[in-house]
Amino acid sequence: MKSIFRTLLAVVAAVSVMSATSMASAQSGGGGGWMTQGAEILPAGKYAFEARVGWPSTDLGVHIPVMSKLEVTPFLTMDYLGYTVRNWVGTFGDTFGVQLKGNLWQQGPHAISLGADLGIAMRYTFGFDAAFQIGGPELKYSYRWNNPRIAVIAGFRMPIRVWFRAECADIPMLFNAGFEYNVIPNLNIHANLEFGPYVLATAAGAFADGSVGFQFGISYLW
Repeated sequence: MKSIFRTLLAVVAAVSVMSATSMASAQSGGGGGWMTQGAEILPAGKYAFEARVGWPSTDLGVHIPVMSKLEVTPFLTMDYLGYTVRNWVGTFGDTFGVQLKGNLWQQGPHAISLGADLGIAMRYTFGFDAAFQIGGPELKYSYRWNNPRIAVIAGFRMPIRVWFRAECADIPMLFNAGFEYNVIPNLNIHANLEFGPYVLATAAGAFADGSVGFQFGISYLW
């Protein structure tokens, strides 16, 4: 009887050690974690809702992985400030679209992605106008740590908008930096600062200015 008990105890101990080793391996490789703002793609079969508030807009979106290296994010933004710094004008509008993010390279905690934001922007003040947004290229680099899971993010994007009635184009060239932190298993917080030159292209010529923006947000995984 004692020998049987000792055998069962040894089996339970072996299983416990193997489970702990497996969990540690998954955590060290990031297999159990997730991020929405960096260059990594969500795990297959998972989705994440995000909300970001700040200047120049409030953004809502749903991250949907469609392939192991490709993620799409339908989004809606509520725009209330312009991109420019010196001559910004308070406006109100919306942008509907989809963000594409493809993971180009990933090794350990490092990841690089290339994407684009495509959509339709509408402005309701100073006379209604609409624009086609050609938001690309969008390049991201992220580096993450585990236990706790946190990532630093840097990148560059150009959310170009071509306005139909005004016959002009907004061309911001935005460098950005931020972070994302896993607070609890299904909830992340993140923040992003972006800045860079801004060009307004019209039939009368091009006008240069600067641009700056900041947003704080959350992402929820299900």
